[in-house]
Amino acid sequence: MSRTEQSHGPARNIQFVIKCVLDIIVAAIALIVLSPLFLLVTVAIRINSGGAIFVPQVQYCYDNRPFHVLKFRCTYDGTTGKANVATRIGRLLSRSDLDRLPMLINVLCGHMSIVGPCSYVSPPLVLFSHGLPDALQRSKLKPGLFCRAKLNFSHDGENERGRQIEDDLSYVTNWSLWLDVTIIAKTIASKRSYTM
Repeated sequence: MSRTEQSHGPARNIQFVIKCVLDIIVAAIALIVLSPLFLLVTVAIRINSGGAIFVPQVQYCYDNRPFHVLKFRCTYDGTTGKANVATRIGRLLSRSDLDRLPMLINVLCGHMSIVGPCSYVSPPLVLFSHGLPDALQRSKLKPGLFCRAKLNFSHDGENERGRQIEDDLSYVTNWSLWLDVTIIAKTIASKRSYTM
C-alpha cells in the first residue's frame, strides 16, 4: 500500500479533526501575541492615509465557494481619488506579507486554515477553462495562510496557474499534519533567505 493510500481513512480523519482544532488554537494564540503589532499597524495606517484599516476581499475555494478575506489596507482610501496607489506603510506591509496578518481572524472564524490549498479572487471554474481535478473540487481542506504552491510562485502567467494546480493537488492528495509542518518551516526559511 502506498503512502498516499495510507494517508486516507480513519487515521486521516483523526488528523483532519486535529488540524481543525489546531487552527483555532494557533490563530487565537497568534492574535493575542501579535496584538501589539496589530495596534502599531493600525496606528500607522491611520497616520499615513486615514480611512479604513481592513480591506475585505472576496476570494474563492476550489469548490467555487466564496468567502471574505481580511487584509490590512495597503492603498489610499477611495475618497482620496487615488485608491489604487500604494501608501508608504502599504508597500512595507505588502513586501513583508504583514498585510495578510488579519487572515488569522479568518482562520479563527473557520473560513481558512493555517496551511491549505490556495484561494482565488475569481471562481476557479472561470479561471481554469481546462477543468479542475475532481480531488480539488471535493477537498474539505480550507484555503491556507501558508500554501505549498506559493513556495514555487514565479509570476509566470498561465504556466504558473498550471503549476499551482499541480502543487495544490499534490497537497490535497498527500495531506498530513507533518506536511503542514514542513510547508510552514519551508515558508519561514524562504522568507529568511529572501530578507538576508
